[in-house]
Amino acid sequence: MVPLVATVLLFAHFLSCTKATDQQVPLNLPIGLAEAQQGWIYFNEVTGAIQREDPGNTPYEDEAGNRYWLSLNGERVNEDPERYKWTWVEIWSPDSRRHFYYNQQTRESVWDRPPDLAWRRLRLEPDEYR
Repeated sequence: MVPLVATVLLFAHFLSCTKATDQQVPLNLPIGLAEAQQGWIYFNEVTGAIQREDPGNTPYEDEAGNRYWLSLNGERVNEDPERYKWTWVEIWSPDSRRHFYYNQQTRESVWDRPPDLAWRRLRLEPDEYR
């Protein structure tokens, strides 16, 4: 696994070479809608890849590290509302008290998070949008 800090620092150079986005988030938007319009980069904890495009409904994280998604109406939800359209899904095992990962096409189940589900959403500060 690539250290997150080192990867983000390397990505800073990439950001300095990209076009600026002048969009600012209005302060009066509901919380979920404001989050959806922030600047983000996406980091894969398994492969070390970084990109600007959302690889597919990547969860948000609150200050405590709890993951959540936004429903179509902008409300926070604890499970990906579109999870069953993806190949891999994360499922809670009450017996093991941990998540496991299930591939809906191959019917394979694994304990280790597959690369498809290892994306993290990292917030860009407004001065990093360019």
